[in-house]
Amino acid sequence: RCVKVKVPTQGMAAWNSGSEPITEPSCLEDCPPCEVLGRDNRFLAINKPYDIRLDGDFPVTLRKLVLRDCGVEKIWFPHQLDYATTGVICLGLNKKATAAAGKVFASRETRKLYLALVYGHLPAGEHVIDAPIASYAGQVTKQVSGNDHDVPTDFRMVIGDETNEGRSALTHATALEWGTWRGQPASKVLLTPSTGRRHQLRLHCVHLGYPIVGDATYSGDTESFRMMLHAWRLTLPLEPPAMWEAPDPFVGLLQDTCPPQPSDAALIEPIPGPPG
Repeated sequence: RCVKVKVPTQGMAAWNSGSEPITEPSCLEDCPPCEVLGRDNRFLAINKPYDIRLDGDFPVTLRKLVLRDCGVEKIWFPHQLDYATTGVICLGLNKKATAAAGKVFASRETRKLYLALVYGHLPAGEHVIDAPIASYAGQVTKQVSGNDHDVPTDFRMVIGDETNEGRSALTHATALEWGTWRGQPASKVLLTPSTGRRHQLRLHCVHLGYPIVGDATYSGDTESFRMMLHAWRLTLPLEPPAMWEAPDPFVGLLQDTCPPQPSDAALIEPIPGPPG
């Protein structure tokens, strides 16, 4: 049976597997060493922690952690992950490699696979979400020194419509496992974006009716200890090819697990088990 739920905004404790509340680290000394997924003379792949910014004037950033732990003096970012998202992020070790990676990201030749925990029981089978992503119409801007235009201070996005069309966006979603999260029906899903819009996976899950657990911005869930979105595998079609995989951080989080079921009695192809 397909189960959708209203996302709870109270009564869910911010616990990490029932231990202690999690807070954003305030200094580098509070952060464990970077988890390196792979390295060659072109790229360094890191398993990004949650609630860590990539760069900027903040006490803790991924750049600062990498420079502290990985024996490099410079890194470049050919792509990005959201502040709250974990998983594979590719860092360029020189400008040539970064430019090559940037080209395959821009041309959508990369292969990106994400894992997420979402509220509700997503029916078995592949679900295609084809919905444009647009900037929030009420976006607030401010003037920043050194810029000749206003800079957004609100980075929320919305599903496009007739008055705010946005840009095309396409995501494929497949349920891997059903269970419960803090007593609420939930699913582990595999998400495959064909485009790379800001907040695409988060908005598309909401649009489908199954918001991501812990996504305070789009689901209203401010109590879960993190947003449950993870960049699981990244493949770059370069020469030689590059592929990295970050361990599934959601193993054991769902309770009362079972295989996904179809939304009706029709026979469907079997769904593959969870990655790894």
